[in-house]
Amino acid sequence: MKRSITTPRRARTRRAVPVHVQPRASSGVAQEFAQAVASWRQRSTRLGDGAVGRKGDNHIEQGTQIAYVLADVLGQTYYEHGLDFGCGWGRFMPIIAARCGHVWAADVFQDWLDRAVADVPHATDTLLTEPSLPLDDGSMTLIVDIMTLQSIDTAALRARYVSELLRVAAAGAQIISLYKCDSWLETQQVFHGLASVYTKYVTVDSEPAGYYLLTARTTSA
Repeated sequence: MKRSITTPRRARTRRAVPVHVQPRASSGVAQEFAQAVASWRQRSTRLGDGAVGRKGDNHIEQGTQIAYVLADVLGQTYYEHGLDFGCGWGRFMPIIAARCGHVWAADVFQDWLDRAVADVPHATDTLLTEPSLPLDDGSMTLIVDIMTLQSIDTAALRARYVSELLRVAAAGAQIISLYKCDSWLETQQVFHGLASVYTKYVTVDSEPAGYYLLTARTTSA
């Protein structure tokens, strides 16, 4: 089964969860964030939509394959508030939004965010201008990370965003992380202390897909 990925048009929606003012990050982490954004800006300028995939990957084939995996793991469960962390230009927003009462698209580029939320009336674009998430504590019941955490090169910045994801996760929230490198198996330890953490190597039609899928839940209230 293959799923197509659509490119939506521009739209804006109002924010449905109060903005959370997070304490400013240390100067070192803030500098790492600025350097990461600059690197990604160069990458997006050079590769266009292909910047969202790993080097050498066909981003269209990759997107179709990941969409299949994501739809399968999400199933038909409904979530009140969902977060697509590092959404890019919205390859997987239709799948996530279909299962959420409201969905937040978070990324570092406004033009990508505009595309991501364009055809999703119950979506809010969330521009990341610093190493924090402008969302309320415990506000998200679903958090999806598609190869975003693994793309953060420095341990301190990655740890900062992991702590942010856990901060905005509601009690009993579902966390889904898909990644494509053995080194990111450490996510099993990064998300330690959650109610359940399960990692598996993904296959599609019984063939290795090259991805690891992590699912976890925060502790229920």
